[in-house]
Amino acid sequence: SRSSASASGISLPSHYETMDYDVEVNVNVSASSQGGGKNRSTSTTRRSSGTKLKKCVSFESEGHDDFDTSGMLDIVVNKSAESADSGLALARTRRKAKGDSYSSSYGGGGIVGTSAFSLQTSTQSSTVVDETSLSYTRLRAMNSLKQRGNAAMSTERYVQVSRQVHKTSSRGSSRLNDSVLSQFSPYIVDEDEEEEDKDEHGRITSPDHSGRSSRASNPSSRSGLGGSVSSLTEESLRTCFGDKKRRPKRSESTFLPAHLHGAPTKRSTQIALQMFQNMQIYNSQNYEPSDSSIDRTAALNLPRRHYIMSNLYRWLLALVIGLTMGVITFVMYTIMSLLIGQKLKWTQEFITRNNSAAAIGFFVGAGALLVLFATLPVSFFQPIAAGSGIAEMKVYLNGIHVPGLLRISTLATKAFSLCCSIPSGMVVGTAGPYVHLGAIVGGGIGSLGSNSFKFKLNKGHVDFQSKFAHRSFVTIGIAAGTAAVFTAPIGGVLIAYEDCGSFYLGSTKMFWQCFLATCSGVFINQILTLLYKRDALGINNFDTTQYTRAFALYDDSTARYSQVYRYSWWEVISFALMGCLAGLAGSLFVNLHMRVHRLRGRFLPASNPWKRSIEALFLGVMTAAVTILVCYFSPCEPLPENIQEYPMTEEGLTLNGTSTYENENLNQLWCDPGSYSAFGTIFLQPAGVSLKEILHLGETVNQQDQFTTGSMAAYMFFIYIFLILTYGCSIAGGTMVPLLTCGSTYGRLCAKLAVFLLSKAGATTSASNISFATYSVIGAASLQSGASRMTLSIAVLVLETCGALELTIPLMITIFFAKAVGDWTGTGLYDAYIALKGVPYLPEDEISYEQKMISEKLDVQEIMTSDLVCLPPVTTVGQVVQVLKTCKHSAFPVLEKEMDVFGDSARDEGGFPTRNMVGYIFRSQLLNMLDKGIGFVRKGETEYDLSDNHKDVLGLVEDMKDLPIKRDAGSQDEVIKSLTQEDTERCMDLRPFMQLDPCIISSNANVAKAYRLFQKMGLSHLYVAPAGPRPVVGVITRKDLTFENCQLQLGERASYEMKALRSRERISSRSMSGGEEERREEGNELKPAGSSF
Repeated sequence: SRSSASASGISLPSHYETMDYDVEVNVNVSASSQGGGKNRSTSTTRRSSGTKLKKCVSFESEGHDDFDTSGMLDIVVNKSAESADSGLALARTRRKAKGDSYSSSYGGGGIVGTSAFSLQTSTQSSTVVDETSLSYTRLRAMNSLKQRGNAAMSTERYVQVSRQVHKTSSRGSSRLNDSVLSQFSPYIVDEDEEEEDKDEHGRITSPDHSGRSSRASNPSSRSGLGGSVSSLTEESLRTCFGDKKRRPKRSESTFLPAHLHGAPTKRSTQIALQMFQNMQIYNSQNYEPSDSSIDRTAALNLPRRHYIMSNLYRWLLALVIGLTMGVITFVMYTIMSLLIGQKLKWTQEFITRNNSAAAIGFFVGAGALLVLFATLPVSFFQPIAAGSGIAEMKVYLNGIHVPGLLRISTLATKAFSLCCSIPSGMVVGTAGPYVHLGAIVGGGIGSLGSNSFKFKLNKGHVDFQSKFAHRSFVTIGIAAGTAAVFTAPIGGVLIAYEDCGSFYLGSTKMFWQCFLATCSGVFINQILTLLYKRDALGINNFDTTQYTRAFALYDDSTARYSQVYRYSWWEVISFALMGCLAGLAGSLFVNLHMRVHRLRGRFLPASNPWKRSIEALFLGVMTAAVTILVCYFSPCEPLPENIQEYPMTEEGLTLNGTSTYENENLNQLWCDPGSYSAFGTIFLQPAGVSLKEILHLGETVNQQDQFTTGSMAAYMFFIYIFLILTYGCSIAGGTMVPLLTCGSTYGRLCAKLAVFLLSKAGATTSASNISFATYSVIGAASLQSGASRMTLSIAVLVLETCGALELTIPLMITIFFAKAVGDWTGTGLYDAYIALKGVPYLPEDEISYEQKMISEKLDVQEIMTSDLVCLPPVTTVGQVVQVLKTCKHSAFPVLEKEMDVFGDSARDEGGFPTRNMVGYIFRSQLLNMLDKGIGFVRKGETEYDLSDNHKDVLGLVEDMKDLPIKRDAGSQDEVIKSLTQEDTERCMDLRPFMQLDPCIISSNANVAKAYRLFQKMGLSHLYVAPAGPRPVVGVITRKDLTFENCQLQLGERASYEMKALRSRERISSRSMSGGEEERREEGNELKPAGSSF
């Protein structure tokens, strides 16, 4: 590359150095040799003065039936030249004993050489571990697990263990349950092992490697080379064990060494095993671009015009997605506004006629009818349409396939359910469902086709039908949907990236495509809304100051945001305290709601739609009844004296001729003229409408204390409790708007408290400067952040929707404290949903310190699955069908030779079989090949005849894509049944269609590195290669990947090929003349001067 650059007169920036951002892992080893010859003892210890550690050790032989690898503390390895396996012993911690440091050694009978490795733990210093001995012991531990039939280290063994635990728990056998769970948690003491550790006098002993028991002695004594095990005193062991009736709590810092920190407790072990049972229904998405032979052939012959048009189409599709979501939002909001208006109109009509029973009955009956319409389609046709869909979108973008998530039928069901659930008065919001609706619109338009209607558009652009491109368009749709419902373009983009994306999804260009979609969606929604309100097409009606923000009560021409939002420097401290309390309230909300949702899943499963529908109907009736009864018994408050100065105030005349005023934001209901219902003003409206009144009512006249303390507190608890009960039932609805509403009331109450305290302290000036709108906005954002853990996105969203640009700094400070306290006390709402469903979700490795801590302590070989279902490069259709039927894997490695698949393969040092892999192929690709007869080899041939025509190859690539037409388990049975007996005997060539160059990692690599590869590259499979030296043919640096270098390399290849082509043409044209000398001279031009070819 440097020679080609120099030849072209371009000087590469060689004075720059490339930074290596890969995580560095260092292991410090301290060894000292004692003795001479073959007898050597190596010990790695580190003392911490003033720190006393409590440990105890019991030894078990490798072949023991109760062998346990999860509780290892001290690693004792005995190794001889004759046999490396006969002298292995693993020491594990079971109880605590006194001592500053601990070193144990073991000498087996007949073993000449002994190596003792001692590990020390301390609360103030890190553990020093011998990496060689640790790796060797890990390999032997895994082999022992394999010999016990644990499904070759596959995660499927956890499902079997979980079922066994569930069975023993149902029988009430706690001892058997603990015996099973003790395989995975070192904190669980098996009572059988305690009994084995006692002699005939009831004294605790420690069995040595040969099975003999030795009485406890001084803990400081060490065994020599004779082979006896160092033991502990009976008192120390009893201190470690504790009495059976009163067993002391075990602290991780004193019970386990640092390299084992993160081992699960009994409770976390049970939760993890239960998650693995639920995890079996999910399959991974592969967002890595397709890289098969036919893909490379098709891409090799694509002209420049194709790439220009593809780039243009992406921008156009982003624009279309935004416009579509703007239209959908306008239509749905118009329908919801009409239903809400008619419901309140008829309720007020019955109240005016003094028919309270009819008013209450109509309000409850209308709400129940709307809830029934909202729940029936969801319960019986599309259960995936229930809830908000944010958790499901986080799961999808993280790389997990959720069946039915992005179908058009799901879009129709969710939209219809949302249009009925919001007017019914149930405590749910619109924001979350619009995230789901936008994702469906973005994915459908972006993939240029439909799975429901089985069609594809623009077949020439196959890159739009890849899963990576589909994920990008789904993200654009999420941003457009959120922005359209909130009229917040920037907030919509940030929510799509922060709340739904587990990492940065794509490039900066896609970020701008999201912004184009959000701006176009908000703009078309504003235009249609103004047209609908003005009922005219005059150009003067398109005044943006006449448009009302999503969370604003008045339009921008009436509101005075710069004067309303104000705060003093000392109020920042109160905002931080508000954030801390909001974080606690958010964590409590998540905890209580997840308890309700677990009960719902247990007693009201989605498989029983009638129960789910009855539950939703019951909640709807109860919500409507509580709402109307609170309004009926609400006290009345007199209208403000300056009510005529309020916007939207209408003047009327009574029968006596006196003037009367009415304001649509202050509901009269059962109150006399000149007064309004203190509770009914906010209770009667949906949460989104009440949010506007709480935030902004009275701000134009500088009189913001219209709501009583009792009404605010009652409404806050009403929203809080009913949102816990309602969210997650079988209707479409989210939590964002209700949480904002509840938070705004919390902010108003904090403002009232601040005014009261300042007045008591005599600071009347400071009390009069308190802005209720400021505290409402701060409270709304803090509670939402405390529950959902959104930070920057919710801050920008509130700034845009409320016009609160002056509150940028206090908003960020409050949200920071709310999220910090929320993370310290619990899990976010959507993450809790993901964990409850047992989804194999991979969050950012830097967010969860526990995830990072555990992954850095494990090697890839400790978590990999060694049982691989492989395919040869050329196989029969019958063999492929048999593989598809007998396993549920979504991808299959393709090996170099058939004997590697069906014969005995070589094994590495850990005993795992090694295979020569040439690629892998997905289950969906195999089904497409079987369904369309692709890859079938004719009789007498050994490979698939691939066409040389570019259009044929491009069509073959399109047929191999599974987007937008996706296949499920049902379609697999249909494909297999359609095959004839003759088809099953034919051969299939997988080589042109398999994925070449799979991602491979070394078996001794760190799990943290594999985690980063999975998360950043969007992988579904990562294959493991044996550790050790391997062939290397070159290296690539950052400079080699620059556009200029690649362009010059392509130019050099193009120059050579064109010269060769012209030479062949001249030789062919002159071959008829028989000029042998000229032909030889022309042939010498095939090698250009200075070329390396």
